[in-house]
Amino acid sequence: MKLNKVGIIILLLALTLSSVSALIASMGNARMILRPEIIPGDTIELDQTILVQNVNPIKVKINVEPDETFLQYVEVIDSVFELEANESRDARFIIKIPEPGRYEGKMLVSFSAASQSDIFNETPVGLASNIIIITQNVSEYSIKEELNTT
Repeated sequence: MKLNKVGIIILLLALTLSSVSALIASMGNARMILRPEIIPGDTIELDQTILVQNVNPIKVKINVEPDETFLQYVEVIDSVFELEANESRDARFIIKIPEPGRYEGKMLVSFSAASQSDIFNETPVGLASNIIIITQNVSEYSIKEELNTT
C-alpha cells in the first residue's frame, strides 16, 4: 500500500512541475575600445555594428538601443528586427562625437520571443556591449601638412 502512495505522490509532483524554458542571448562585440582622431570643432561619425546571434530554436525579436549616457551620441540604424532560429545579423549604429574627449556608454540588446504563443514567451533577455571612445586630438595644420607631403 505504501508503494502505491509513493507512486501517486511522484506522479502528482511530475505533473505539477513545469518545464523550464528560457531564451538564450548571444552577441559579439561585448566590448569596444575606439580611438578615432578628431579635429577640435569638427564632429566625427563612427559607423559601428554589434553581431547579434539567435541560438534559440525559435524566431526572436531583437531591440537595440543606447543606454542613457550614450543616447545623445548614438543613432541606431537597426533598432528592431527579427532573427530566425540559428540566424545572425550585424546591428548597425552610428556614434557622433562632437569634440575631443573620453566617452563611455553601452548599447543594450534585448531578445524576446517573436510569437505570443511560444513557450519561451516570458521575460526578455538582455545583454550590453560596453563602448569606450578615446579621441586623439589632431590639428588641422598637421592634416594639411600630411596631405602636402604625400
